[in-house]
Amino acid sequence: MWSALENAALRESLPSPLETAQSVHGILIAGQMDRGRYNLHHLGRRRSKPYLLKQFYSVNTDAFLRWQNEARFIPLPPTPGYAWPCEEWRGGLIMPFPEGIPLDEWLTQGAHPVQTRLEVAAMFADQLARLHKSGIAHRGLSPACLRIGENTTVISDFGTARCEHWDDFWTDSIMTPEDTACASPEALKGEECGYGDDVYAFGAILHLLLSGRTAFSSIKRFLRPLFPGQVPPDALPESPDIPAPARELASACMSYLPSDRPFMDEAADLLARTCGSSKRDADVISIPSANTSTKNRRRVLALISDDNRAVPLFNTVLHMADTEPCVFLLVGLIPCNLPSGHTERFKGNLFRKMSQGLTRCRGADLTWSLRVLESADPEKTAVELVRQYGPDLILLGDTEKKNKRTMRRGFHAHLAAEGIRLHSVR
Repeated sequence: MWSALENAALRESLPSPLETAQSVHGILIAGQMDRGRYNLHHLGRRRSKPYLLKQFYSVNTDAFLRWQNEARFIPLPPTPGYAWPCEEWRGGLIMPFPEGIPLDEWLTQGAHPVQTRLEVAAMFADQLARLHKSGIAHRGLSPACLRIGENTTVISDFGTARCEHWDDFWTDSIMTPEDTACASPEALKGEECGYGDDVYAFGAILHLLLSGRTAFSSIKRFLRPLFPGQVPPDALPESPDIPAPARELASACMSYLPSDRPFMDEAADLLARTCGSSKRDADVISIPSANTSTKNRRRVLALISDDNRAVPLFNTVLHMADTEPCVFLLVGLIPCNLPSGHTERFKGNLFRKMSQGLTRCRGADLTWSLRVLESADPEKTAVELVRQYGPDLILLGDTEKKNKRTMRRGFHAHLAAEGIRLHSVR
């Protein structure tokens, strides 16, 4: 049972929700919307233009990683059909308010003809093909992040997306899928996934559009994370209204092996021919990219904690970036064996300090990646990360005198044996 200490600690760790009539970046808050699991969604207006403000309101590690990852899309130009953030503030992200309603809500608004559903699928396929052509894999497609307007469709929620132009020396954390009805087997296994995951999710969404039901029943959705790849999707109902090419495409997209799935460009072509529409050949999305080569650049691993040395550590990171070519791996290690209530306080403090520091890093156009891991022994986990990535320098906070009295070996003692230069920041 959730203890009163955990409840109190959680409430202390969460920020104060935005209130009506508050102003953020000149955006006047009009009210809170009834959606969002780890974020509070607020509607705001600036010069009569509507905006969606996502306020991070959680101590969930995956949700924090999705927030920081989605913030990397801010430099991308506003592009019709895609809802990614355009600004950030210390509490979350700001984006133009996306048009339309979520796909799952749209499906409940009466019976839509199969032709209309095919046209919607064709529009989503075009948009996904354009993302892939531009080097972006969404990796988190579900009915909740696909929106349908009067004459348009919109893809939102890029928290788990990966862009080829931003890949650097460090490997980003693998994030847990939220929708087990759309996640690919490789995503459920925790393996690295990309375009193939989007194709699998599109097959599940096409199944939903054609049949009105998900490809996996509630029992199968429960079993899929336990037995990835061993729970087959349900077959589409035998109906003459469902064209054979669309039926075959949904099955091919949900093949177990990514190599057996079609490319999204092929899926878009097939759906365009099936529903008698023309395929839209949109331009590649312009993506600003920095020099991410590690040649002649120092590889720096910085260990960030929840204490008062987080700010000096980020100051050191920014100073190093100004003085020499560097790439950074910023690591937060969360002990998972803390007493009741302390874990929530630790995570709340850590996420708050890291989010403020990462905002500064993005403003300085640093090349960085982020790992936030929960571990029963953070010191040993830090050693494994150092052995995995082989950094040239390790930054960490200087141990306070009161902690030196304990019998437990700290980060300095564990990492000193690795033979890599340590720099303690006071």
